[in-house]
Order: sequence, then C-alpha cells, then structure tokens
Amino acid sequence: ISSLNSKGDVTLNYNSNCYAKDIFVKIKLSNIDDNLTKLYLRYKDANGSDVLLQSNENNYIEFNISKDNFTTDHNGSALLKFKINFDRNASKPINLFDFNISEFNVSSEDVNKSEAMLNGKANMYYGMIFCEDLSVSGDEANEICKVLFYDEKNSHQKEILYNWWQNTLHSANDGNITNDEIKIKDGYDANSTDVNISIEDISIDNGEIRLTLKRNDKNINFAVVHLLSKNLRWLWYSIFDETYDYNVNSSCKNHYCFTITFKNNSSISKTVFSGEANGTESNVTDVKTGVKIFR
Repeated sequence: ISSLNSKGDVTLNYNSNCYAKDIFVKIKLSNIDDNLTKLYLRYKDANGSDVLLQSNENNYIEFNISKDNFTTDHNGSALLKFKINFDRNASKPINLFDFNISEFNVSSEDVNKSEAMLNGKANMYYGMIFCEDLSVSGDEANEICKVLFYDEKNSHQKEILYNWWQNTLHSANDGNITNDEIKIKDGYDANSTDVNISIEDISIDNGEIRLTLKRNDKNINFAVVHLLSKNLRWLWYSIFDETYDYNVNSSCKNHYCFTITFKNNSSISKTVFSGEANGTESNVTDVKTGVKIFR
C-alpha cells in the first residue's frame, strides 16, 4: 500500500516518523459459498506480530492498519502479506468454491482509494483423506491413501466416494506424513502394543499418499496403522464431529487409521474382510473385527 504524490510517484517521507496516518481497509469479495460462517485473514505487521482477522459477513472483510506499518524500510509504502482461509467445521463439508477479491478499498484521514481486483481467484477446497482397509496374502502390504475434496457439483475429477473427488493437485507441501508419524499397533488406540511391521517406502504424488509396509513376523495376523501427524489436521473429517488428536492417548476416532489383515493363517479363514468402497462413505471402524462399516 503506497502513498503517491501528485505526479504518481511514491512519496519519500510518508512513514510512521513523519506523515503516515492509520488506514482503514475494506475488502469486497465475490462468489463466496453461502454455507460459510466465517472467513479469516492473517498478516504480520511491521513489528512481526501475527494479526488474525475474521468476518461474519461473507461479502466484506474490514479492518484497520496502524501507521506503524509505514516504515522507513519501505519509505512511502506499507508491505503487508495476507493469508486467507475459511472456517472449517470437521463434520460439515462445503463445496469447492472460488475465492475472489473483487475490490480493495483503502482510506485514511486524507484519502480514499478503491481498486478493482478481478484478475485472479483461488480455489478453496474442503479436504479429507480416505484410506481403505487392506487384506493381503504374503508379507507386503501396499496402501494408497487418497486426498479428496468435497463438491456436490460435477468437478470433472475422479469421484472416489459420493460427492468426494480426488484432489490431484495435492502435494507434500499441502499436507504430508513421515516415517516417524506412522505408528503400527495391534489395536485401535495409539498407545496399543507395537507390532513388527516396517515401513519400506512413503511417497506422495497427484493426491495420493503411497505406503509400502512389510511384515517381519509371520505370527502377525492383524495390525492397525495410525497416521499421527499435525500436518493432516486440516484434512481431518469426522461425521461424528470427533476432535482431531494425534497424541499417544488418542484412538482411530480421532485420527486417520487403516487396518491390515494377513490371510495366510488358517485360524482366520472365516474373517470378513473389507473390500472396495465405490460410491460410499467410510467414516467409522468396528473395534471388534477391524472391518469398516460402509453406510
């Protein structure tokens, strides 16, 4: 945000020590989903303080910026970097929508200036992760956890579950998981007993987190893989509105899990195994057998 003189040049002494004034900013938005309850803006001021702003009206965000942001480092200008997000309810998905700033208005005691901003937009996604339970023969298990986004419209992507589409744009920077954040247990609690299954490989590409796991003890018939990462918090979805928790005392009600059943033991030949979940939603786990309940 710059102060210009009559010739259109940035003024040399418009700073907090000389002429700068507090300014009022009003941002007008367009094409915002009616189901949104709040939008958030976050920026760092000149002192390095993190400022969080929120709006209960989807059409406008209004706030004041102190004259202290006009520093001598950017003489005549205030350099502000904003981050934008929406209020995310873990149990109520919203449709993919375009975030579009249509007007940016700045005013102070001396001036009022509006600038139309119709040149760009950002797609905002409500995402989650979908991992299917595995039933394998042999010692190796290959899991593909898909990153999905919600949209009741035709998104021209691959539909994995009803109204949930694969987000092929998702990369490691958007939410990833590492070896240390994967715990393989004999039960549905994160503090259950470890089992001797090693992580051979992890990769992420085109919205898929791929895991290769190896059983190192043939006496293992069943295991639960817990994905315990703070980086997956923003992808957490629970129809029961369970709080996301990746700590040692949490369970599969609070973070992403999937199960592995090894079929080479005759004692489990009558076990019911989970299969494909095309066009359905899986968000609950039966704690007795490890078979997800598809509704």
